[in-house]
Amino acid sequence: MLSNVALAEDRVPLDWDQVLTDASPALLVQGAAGTGKTSLVLARFEQLVEHGCGPDQIVVLAPTASRAAALAARLEQRIDRGYERLRVLTPPELATAAS
Repeated sequence: MLSNVALAEDRVPLDWDQVLTDASPALLVQGAAGTGKTSLVLARFEQLVEHGCGPDQIVVLAPTASRAAALAARLEQRIDRGYERLRVLTPPELATAAS
């Protein structure tokens, strides 16, 4: 879920709709603390699921295991359909999963 759209380091994008409806298969979200990164990732995830993508087909990267667990918990609260496995990973976990 994470490529060619990035947040400025000090603000969220002016047009969230553009980010949420971007057709690219990946989205990179960068920014300082408090800039809305998590809210944007949650909204993007919801948008993808609402438009037919299975929750288990989306990979979300988080910087640490604790952030991944917290993000996974927030995503699970928003999913109202079944899924096999929610993939909220750290970079090392993604590297291991890809091998």
